[in-house]
Amino acid sequence: FHGTGAEPPAGVLAHPHGLDPRFALDGGFYGRGVYLAEEPGYTISGRYAHRVQGSEGRRVQLLLVRAAIGSPQEMGLRVSPETKAMTMPGVRLEGPPRVLFGCVRAGPHRPNASGLGPSASEQAYASVIYVMYEARQMYPAYIAELELPDPAVDIPPVVSEPDKAIGGSKSGVAASKVPVKYLKDGRRASTSPAPPLQRANTLPLPGAAQNG
Repeated sequence: FHGTGAEPPAGVLAHPHGLDPRFALDGGFYGRGVYLAEEPGYTISGRYAHRVQGSEGRRVQLLLVRAAIGSPQEMGLRVSPETKAMTMPGVRLEGPPRVLFGCVRAGPHRPNASGLGPSASEQAYASVIYVMYEARQMYPAYIAELELPDPAVDIPPVVSEPDKAIGGSKSGVAASKVPVKYLKDGRRASTSPAPPLQRANTLPLPGAAQNG
């Protein structure tokens, strides 16, 4: 899952290269890359999801991204000045030829801090994250639109830029764990294809793989 923040996902994907790490911000745990999360709640609780205008924050949109992760570099909970300066994954084989890891896999981290945290409420929003450094590794397959069933739930407001503790693109970052009940209510969760479509529907993108 990837969140696009204040920018609607359809607008971000109008870029010819889709999700492009070249637009990533400095300061992320694992440097300049596009941050994806296994758990959608990470994106929503981390303020990375796009809040649909006029919904009072109850309707959010996320990108569901298919990623060619290859052999990921396992970072666990490691965060250091060296990892924050990364612009590509580390070396997997010295070679020749020299072979890099496909991406970084790390966490679980919370949306705005490293590690799981001490409390159960913090841990509920933690997720394993993937950091991709090449646009060609990512295929934004769907825009998922979710309606949060409880208006009293404390979801932070949308911001124009993601918290640099985790990092991301100008449009937002990947993200993670909303309470599971939000995601298993089929009447409230829907998916729509990414561009060239401009509004939600249930048809896959032209040429999208139908298996796997």
